[in-house]
Amino acid sequence: MQRTGLIGVVMVVALGLSGAAHAERGPFPFVGEEIHYSISMFGGEAARAALSVGRPFRDANLGRVVPVHGIMMTVGLASALVSFKYESETYFDAATWQAVWSLKLLEDRGRSRTYETYYDRDAWTAHTIRVEPARDINRQTDSPIPSHVHDALSWIYDVRTQPLEIGDEYHYFVFDGWKMRRLRLRVAVHIDRPFGNEEVRAAELIVHGDTLEPYVAVPWGRRRMTHAPSYAVSGSERLGRTWVTLDDRRIPLGLEIRTAFGFMRINADRHVPPRR
Repeated sequence: MQRTGLIGVVMVVALGLSGAAHAERGPFPFVGEEIHYSISMFGGEAARAALSVGRPFRDANLGRVVPVHGIMMTVGLASALVSFKYESETYFDAATWQAVWSLKLLEDRGRSRTYETYYDRDAWTAHTIRVEPARDINRQTDSPIPSHVHDALSWIYDVRTQPLEIGDEYHYFVFDGWKMRRLRLRVAVHIDRPFGNEEVRAAELIVHGDTLEPYVAVPWGRRRMTHAPSYAVSGSERLGRTWVTLDDRRIPLGLEIRTAFGFMRINADRHVPPRR
């Protein structure tokens, strides 16, 4: 990761335009869908992952929402060497498709912790409750967010609705409960990709990530935001490549990421279409 020096700090103003941020988009088009993934490293399958979308329902506090579930966990020999599980439940507003609440569970080598986040877009604030029983941690924090922020799952569904023409760029502010990042995606090419027994036409997107640190002029600014936050870019890196089919299904086919241990490849191997 390349980090900027003090002189090279770039300020990013995350404008929170309530009209754009709260615009209704109609029925969520992916209800009932499942996508299953195989994750490979070192030439073999190291983990499995899946995304699934439940039926809309009315939550007593959050209104009408769509539940989206994600899970990733090690399997086989990798599970014996490095046991890891990541699970996420996110509620999307059924009208705007924006994340309004999320709960994330991380289990890593016997260590377990959860991050529960409520997104208060009108106040530019995410309220997060972190719980880690083994270390007796139960901590609540308020973090500044732009009103159009995404969580770790919602940006995936948004990019699937975009035109995906060659040269198009899409930027997403993503807050996952502990860190704010900006993802920058650029459509590099349209190519043929294998998917099960099919050969499908897909858009290949190059993904870059910026780590963002909130700029707060006064100490109490984090607790009571009265304006859209701004951020300093503390680091940037190329994360890898991702592919989305160009047919009506717009399936996210997978992701290729460079890690400290080599390339990690995430490939979709099963798709259950939406059930309306």
